[in-house]
Amino acid sequence: AEGWSVRFGRGAMTIADGRVVDKNDYSEIPNSFEGVAFMWDTDFATVGMLGVRGANLGPVHANQSDPQWNFYGLTLDFKNLPDVLNMAHLHVFQETRNGNDGDVTAATGFPVYTGTGLENNLSRTRFGLVVGGDVSNVDYRVTYAMYNGKEENEAAAVDNKESANMMDLELGYKVPEMMNFRVYVGYH
Repeated sequence: AEGWSVRFGRGAMTIADGRVVDKNDYSEIPNSFEGVAFMWDTDFATVGMLGVRGANLGPVHANQSDPQWNFYGLTLDFKNLPDVLNMAHLHVFQETRNGNDGDVTAATGFPVYTGTGLENNLSRTRFGLVVGGDVSNVDYRVTYAMYNGKEENEAAAVDNKESANMMDLELGYKVPEMMNFRVYVGYH
């Protein structure tokens, strides 16, 4: 069908301007995801529907079923916008983690096997909005991301509710006549 494309397999991805999820080919251990993405390119927006495995979480034990970290979601990149708003992006993801019997380490950000056989299951909804544009020599960008959800902890027999948000603002001034010089101020 016209405007549809499918991408599947292993690879890196960039969402919106890359402030929330981006390729990191420069890293010693770059991010890589396995999954499938359906893209629909229309006159007003590019719509993406995707499902990716963020990580395999270690050995499988008798009381676990294929421990993994998955993301399912929808992205919208709007097109044909005025110069004052030349980028507008929206994304919503459901993050699930199952079969993990470890804690997330600060060094890697991924769970590690602790050998207890107990599971910590996670379910989060992630939302993000990115807008940016320019007027004359002044440009701006606003990124907002948030999540909320819960983590089920079998060892403590409790559910921990979680929520967090992040805002990244940038305002810049460009002088293209001076070797594309740009000065900016940012807030995170």
